[in-house]
Formats: sequence, C-alpha cells, structure tokens
Amino acid sequence: MALIFPSPVLCLVTNRKMLSVGSLPEVIGKAVSGGVNMVQIREKDLSHDALMKLVGNIVNSVQDRALVAVNTDQSDHVFEGVDIIHRAESSLGLPTPGIVGIGRSVHSAQAAIQAEKCGADYLIAGSVFETGSHPGEKGRGIGFIRTVVESVSTPVIAIGGINASRTRQIIEVGAVGIAVVSAILGSSDPEQAAAKLVLSMNPDKIN
Repeated sequence: MALIFPSPVLCLVTNRKMLSVGSLPEVIGKAVSGGVNMVQIREKDLSHDALMKLVGNIVNSVQDRALVAVNTDQSDHVFEGVDIIHRAESSLGLPTPGIVGIGRSVHSAQAAIQAEKCGADYLIAGSVFETGSHPGEKGRGIGFIRTVVESVSTPVIAIGGINASRTRQIIEVGAVGIAVVSAILGSSDPEQAAAKLVLSMNPDKIN
C-alpha cells in the first residue's frame, strides 16, 4: 500500500522540552483536532523502552486522524501503529523495515537528490528561517525551498522558524506543506494554533 499524503501537509515535529502546557500525547491530540495531519516524533534522547512507550501513547492519541512518523537513526526499531520512519540527512543509507513510508531530512538540493534516489517518499527541508532549535544559525531562505522543489519530484515539506505569516510564500514556491515545532508546542492553545496554520495554507487564499 502506497503512502497517501494529505494536502497541504501540516506536520508537527515533537520536542517535549518545548511544551507550553500539558503532556505530549495530550497536546498532539489537540493539535490534530485543530488540523495537524502528520506528526513526527523526534525524541532522540529517550531510551528504546521510553520511546516505544511514548510512541504508543501518541498513536493512541492520534487515533488514525494523522500520519505518524518516528525520527530515529536506529535501523532495527519497529513501532506498532507508525506509518513512517524518518531519517536524518546523515542516515540516508539505513534500511527501513516494515514501514509504509520513508522520510528524509535534507539541508541542500544535492542531499535532496540523493534522498530521492534512496527512495524517500517525502523530504523535510530546512531550516528556512532562523529557529529556536538552532539559535544563531541563519535560515536558508525561501529561495532554498524553491531550489529543492525544482531539483526533485519527491514532495517537499519546509521546516524552520515557520509561522502563519510565512506559510503563503512557502506554498507558492511549490512545497506541499510545512513542519513546525514551537508554533504549536509553545502555544497555550495548540488546537487553535494548528487551526490558524491550516487556514494560512488554504490554497484558496493564494492568488
């Protein structure tokens, strides 16, 4: 069965240390109710058992309302109820067993081309703007997303410092959606924050 992507994609990338309110599964559940249609669990500091438990709780919270990805560099991890394994740019060669989808992070057009050759179903490209996750690191800009999109046929999701005021220009250069962290996790109302991002990406709003 092929991976079917929603359109446009609103991906929430997790970082439990950035939570403004509640537990991660609780916040994700609310964000999905607001319109998040893809969740990438990125908690690389957790032990295998702790990660497995968290993934299970998040899968239960999502309840098939969104795609669920796990960002891991371990080649032998298998997670029940997960749709996608997501790999870092440096992990392009790792096998991905028992999962429908394969995602890759990329930071250059060259890496995007290589990831596509390795069979990636989608790419997350960034950072577009400076972000709290990488303070002091200058964003690559909208032109970077345009270049990546033009270099591959694989769907491209933009990440890095994105908020509702910046989504239109990202969609206009061909990205299929956005991935965010603090724009939702840092909000006191994750459902409303997600809904605002969905509205900002509405293709009918783009002339």
